Parts: sequence; C-alpha cells; structure tokens
Amino acid sequence: MRLIALACLGLAFALAGGTQLYAAQPETTAAQKATDYIRTLQNTDGGFGGGTSSSAGATIEAELAFSSKGINPKTVTNPGKSPADYLATQAVSYSATAGGAAKLVVGIAMMNLDATSYGTIDPLAVMESKYNATTGKYGDDLFAQSLYMLAERALGRPVPPAAVTYTESLQGADGGWDGTSFEDTNTTALVIRALIASGVASADAHIVNGLAYLKLSQQADGGFTFGGPGTSDPNSTAYCIQAIVAAGQSVDAAAWDKGGGKTPLSALKAFQDATTGAFQGGFDVSLATYQGVPGLMLSAYPEFAFRSEGAPSTNTATSTSTRTSTATATATPENLTPTATAHINTATKTSVPSTATPAATSTSAAQKTAATGLVAGIDAAPPRIAAVAGAVRAPNTGSGSDSGSGAQISAIAMLLTGGGLLAAAGVLSARKRRGTM
Repeated sequence: MRLIALACLGLAFALAGGTQLYAAQPETTAAQKATDYIRTLQNTDGGFGGGTSSSAGATIEAELAFSSKGINPKTVTNPGKSPADYLATQAVSYSATAGGAAKLVVGIAMMNLDATSYGTIDPLAVMESKYNATTGKYGDDLFAQSLYMLAERALGRPVPPAAVTYTESLQGADGGWDGTSFEDTNTTALVIRALIASGVASADAHIVNGLAYLKLSQQADGGFTFGGPGTSDPNSTAYCIQAIVAAGQSVDAAAWDKGGGKTPLSALKAFQDATTGAFQGGFDVSLATYQGVPGLMLSAYPEFAFRSEGAPSTNTATSTSTRTSTATATATPENLTPTATAHINTATKTSVPSTATPAATSTSAAQKTAATGLVAGIDAAPPRIAAVAGAVRAPNTGSGSDSGSGAQISAIAMLLTGGGLLAAAGVLSARKRRGTM
C-alpha cells in the first residue's frame, strides 16, 4: 500500500509540484531574532558550541545560519575573533574524517576563503584524497557523501558523475535514503539537496520519489520528525523545508498543507521563542536555532544569490547542467535578486515508481556532468550551503567509539561530530545506530 501511495504522490509531484515557483516568503524578522540570539552564543575564540566550549561542527552550523541570512560568517566576531580564526585551529583534527574534511571545506567556502590553504593544511586536497573515483563513494555514509558533493559545488567545482550515480543507487524502496538499514527524513532531505546541487533536475525520478517519501512522512502539524509518526522537531522540519525549496516547490502549497494552514513553515515558526529568538522543542536549543534559521529563510543549495547584510547583490550567475529533461524548475526565492536558472535534466526518466524501487533509468557518465556556473570572487556572503543531518548514538561516556549502548539523539546531532562524538545535549525516542562522520 505504501508503494502505491508513493506512486500516486510521485505522479502528483511530477505533474504539479515539480515545476512550481515557491511562493512562500522568507521569515526575515524571525530569522533576525534567531541570528541575534546566535551571536550571544559566540565564544571568545570565535567559535560556537552548545555552551562555553566551541566545536568545529557547531561553528559551521552557526555559519550556515548567518550565511542564509546574507551575512558572511567571517564578519561575526567576539571580541575580535571570528569563526575563521577558530576553524583554522581545528582544521587538522576536524578533517581527519571524510565527513569532517568535506564539512570544513563547506565552512571555508561560506567565508570566501582559500580552501587550498587554511590553517596549516590544504583542506581541498585532504577532502579529495578521501574520494574513490572508481566507485564514486566518499567516506563511509551518505552524510559524508552528500557533504562532499555540496563542498564541491560550494567551490564552483563540478561533482564527479560517479558520485551522483553512486548516491542515486542508494535510494530505498520508499523513495528515501539512508544507506544502512532504513530510510529517514533527514537523510532524504540532505541527499535531495546534494543531488540538485550536482545538476540533477527536480523532475528527475530520484528527486520526485524522494519528495514523495517526505510527503508520506509529514506530521499532522505540517512538520517532520526523523522518521515515523511522532512529534515534529524543528531540526528535521527545517531540513525538509530546504529540500522542498531546493526542488522548486512552495512550502505553502496545497501539497504540503496538512489543513488549516498547517504547513512546514508554520510548524517551524511554532518552535521559536518569540522573545529570545531561540528554537525550543528540539534536542538542543543552540543546535535547533542554528539549523532553524536556514529553514526560516527558505534557504536551499544551490542558490545563486549573493547578498551582503541588508542589501541584495547585483551579481548574477546562471548554472546549467548537461543533464536535460522535458521539465524545468526554478529554485530561487521570488524576493531574492539575482535569480538563477535551475538545473535542467536531459535524460528521460519515469517519475513514478512502478516496482519496489524508484523507476528512474540510468544515465551515462557523460549525461551526468555537473554544472560549474558559480560566481567566484564576490565580497558578499557566498552561496548558502545546505546543512547536513545524520543519526548518531550518544555514548554513555561521551567519548570513545560509537557502539552498543547509549541514547539515540536526533539525526542532526551527527553534524557536530566531525570525526569525534557529541555527548547528548538532548534525547529523542530511540532509533538506530549509525556510524559517526
């Protein structure tokens, strides 16, 4: 029955939602309150964390929040130290893992800094050394894989076609992604964005089926949980919003309205404390706030809109993939200038799964050449990059390997590990173990 429902939803998205300009407007006032709150969390080393100790993962999450608001993170200082200063001291240790290396490149790109010379290393070379050009695999999980794809695009570099093919091959029967044992909303939202950033069109069957999976996972309040029925959380809701936006759909459209205006955006807004600007109801106030801002701003990668704080940039960029399709989509907010041409997919693909797996046909390596049209050398805030989510078991000791026991924390807590482990800042219902980034 779920496969039948997925097929029907896939058809609906293919015929109606896939080419829709999203009409919802960014919640700029709410986002401003949230970024004001985030500024109070900056430590004297220039980094961010869940408390007085900074972490590279949390710092890059804070960067994503500022960048989505049009603020270059390197301009955020306390008292004279910025995220750039802090991350430079963490470059070696944080890039030891594949996921950390790719996420560091994303953080560097958001500040318009040189990814080939940062701290005492060449982060780009470190990241590239962890990619298997033969298989298209990067790291050990889809989180690292997607981070790698987003990092390449953050630098205006093409994503290797093999990486796209490998990622598409891991799509599950429900249209979602996980890569280990079952699909979940956070992983699916992340992969959708990474594929679109790599040149896959919103009309592609992998994207259509992924969105259909998210639709089936949407909760009654319009928001999303990590997986299965339950209470929505701001982190998961923000990431699903970003996937919807990346595909060129409106989060206020009927397809995403659970009735009475209960949309993903209304659900996300309900988690924000109107006085402090912080997001409540997630597993960690600071992390939920970092990750809530891009959702409020309807920020999704790729966005070819470079803005300095308070004013839109006059720079423009057009990115066109050599993959083409019969359908096109625009994934740029109506109130942001300049706009971008969405990726177009030339490969003819079926948009509705008819068997246990998505019914997309394979495309050749030549058809999967990714777009390379990002603007370089712009002083305003760089392209906003999708934040990443994953699931991790918080070890009882707060250190050591990620194994056997310990409480499950929500998928997005994975972001803070970067090769280490995050002690649980808050606990959600038990889910499953997944390896660390």
